[in-house]
Amino acid sequence: MAEQMSATASFNQAVTLQVQKRFAEALAAYEQVIRLDPSFVEAHYNKGQVLREQGRLEEALAAYEQVIRLDPSFAFAYSNKGKVLHKLGRLEEALEAYEQAIRLDPNDPAFHENKARTLEGLGRREEAEQSYLKALELPRPDGRCR
Repeated sequence: MAEQMSATASFNQAVTLQVQKRFAEALAAYEQVIRLDPSFVEAHYNKGQVLREQGRLEEALAAYEQVIRLDPSFAFAYSNKGKVLHKLGRLEEALEAYEQAIRLDPNDPAFHENKARTLEGLGRREEAEQSYLKALELPRPDGRCR
């Protein structure tokens, strides 16, 4: 119980550091959380976010893959895995990641937009157009119209 409290406290500190854009310190704090509780999914996810922000794409990819191993239903992990793969030029793999994110959460317009950009990169313009149209049909998370 005390270890979980310590992991939670460390996680909260890491989030604060990340919000303050103190990425090196946030990364160290997330790694501390993971040492205390290797199954702390959000710590792995946020570690991936920090690594991606720092341009450490291969490491970010590994973090997102760990999230998926721990929680295969974490749609945002697939989406962010797709973003990293896209930046690495691995478009087919990125497309697979976005498609999995959409299977898990078909109502997130960002997943459809990311898929569309990847399809464009693959030269699959008609499919990209369909994905963009799907994204436009869906309400935005902030509730505003497009």
